[in-house]
Amino acid sequence: IARRYLLRAERALRRGELEVRWDQGYLGDTHDLSVSRFHQVFQDSEALRRFQRTDRGFQAMRLTTSALYLVLSNLGIRLIDRYFLCHSISRACQDLYGIDPAELVRSQASRLQAMERAS
Repeated sequence: IARRYLLRAERALRRGELEVRWDQGYLGDTHDLSVSRFHQVFQDSEALRRFQRTDRGFQAMRLTTSALYLVLSNLGIRLIDRYFLCHSISRACQDLYGIDPAELVRSQASRLQAMERAS
């Protein structure tokens, strides 16, 4: 079900029917992200920050994730419980598939930087 909505969101973004607006600056410019290896990779990679602002697939995933949090809220699930539920699912997937989120993002940043240098 989630994949179907993710694909619909991506199509709507590509057609211009949906728009994701971004604040000026970056979260790491105003908050201390040193405790998060995952966010440190974003802080250190302009290519990765540009990707998250321009890639329609990434934007569709963020939109779908936000919709999930909204649905959970509408179901009456408290904020702390929504975060715990989503965090637990994420960690279970990481453990099940042997994924290190910081390393995954770091390799994506390297790939994006190499693509930018080649073009």
